[in-house]
Amino acid sequence: MNKFSKVSVTLLSALAISPIFANVHTVKADNNVKYVKEKTYTLKKLTNRLAQAGYVYKLASFKSDDIKDINGKTLSSNTLKNLRKANPDFKVNRITIYSGATASQHVDLISKNHHYQVQTDYLNGAYNKNVNLKALKPIVKMELNMINKNEKQNLGVDSFNQLRKLVDNVSDKHAKKISLQSYDELKTYAKNKNETIPTLLLGQGIY
Repeated sequence: MNKFSKVSVTLLSALAISPIFANVHTVKADNNVKYVKEKTYTLKKLTNRLAQAGYVYKLASFKSDDIKDINGKTLSSNTLKNLRKANPDFKVNRITIYSGATASQHVDLISKNHHYQVQTDYLNGAYNKNVNLKALKPIVKMELNMINKNEKQNLGVDSFNQLRKLVDNVSDKHAKKISLQSYDELKTYAKNKNETIPTLLLGQGIY
């Protein structure tokens, strides 16, 4: 899977988020100084959009440090072995963000037969398997270049015109549908600071 880096932005602070629980532990340092309690939120709008794509997500890694169960606990070596062997397709079940010290963001995934339910990092822990479709690789490459080379609100018209030409040249019906959706989502992303990346670009190292 291709990985791309992106300068960190304020982590989805403007997204419409709803708290699911706030009873999270307070960390104490050796000098007994208390830090701000970390709260967990579900990003409902983002969860729903990514979930609509269905079972199209793959795990980017099968290392114990990168995958946890949905409660954030380490998976057994046997479970990891079976998971790697099965390499199932996943659907997004929930996107959560931890406010406070870690400011981390996770994605909960569920396999089609519901046998596996795991949690991984939102930024690069899972990816949309459609990025590997030959017809979509030029689309993915250009979208990532557009985002990586520009500030979010400065994605130019010329770039979108070039991207649209690539989309129009896709002949496969399945790939065409995905490319059009990704194009529209990228335009929405560029216009609205509350939106996040296209579904196709999940796991490519950007928000």
